[in-house]
Amino acid sequence: MTNDSITYFSIWNKYLFSIVGIFFSSLTAIWKSFFWFVLTLFFGLLQIWLILLINNFILTTELFFEKFIIDGALLFFSIAIVSSLTIDYHVFSRGIFNWKDFSVFMFFLFPIAIVAFCVILFIVCYLTPEQIDFESVFHAEIVIVTITFFYTIVVKSFAFYKDQRCAIRNVLQIRENGKVNLSLNSL
Repeated sequence: MTNDSITYFSIWNKYLFSIVGIFFSSLTAIWKSFFWFVLTLFFGLLQIWLILLINNFILTTELFFEKFIIDGALLFFSIAIVSSLTIDYHVFSRGIFNWKDFSVFMFFLFPIAIVAFCVILFIVCYLTPEQIDFESVFHAEIVIVTITFFYTIVVKSFAFYKDQRCAIRNVLQIRENGKVNLSLNSL
């Protein structure tokens, strides 16, 4: 065996830190995505949280939850999240996914489908409020919000992961060159 021979141990030893770094970068990106969604959920539905808080202190006989579901607050929240991510991608982050077909699905077909389902469900609830099966509408809205949640986690995780990798690459270039490259091509 020579010094230049490749063994499992040499591969493991050489690439261990890069594998661990990639793993932790992925976890960090997922955590940031989740945190982004939770903060957006809090501020995006702040009106709902305030009404719930007020209704806990003031006893009312109004069925707030049914009105909340039928009025489509969750639907419009989902539309806002999906459209925000789509617009952000088209304006700022093109190339976040290296696969063209996947980008077409994630940032064209999927947003159109979610917005269409939300609009159709809202129109049905708005035009026929007396004929609504509340449970079916509730389950449909929960499915839409859940799909929106997973969509958010995937898109934001890729974006945060890509940002982290670019930052690491820039730091390594600075260490290697000894100077900062602030040109747009370096990003």
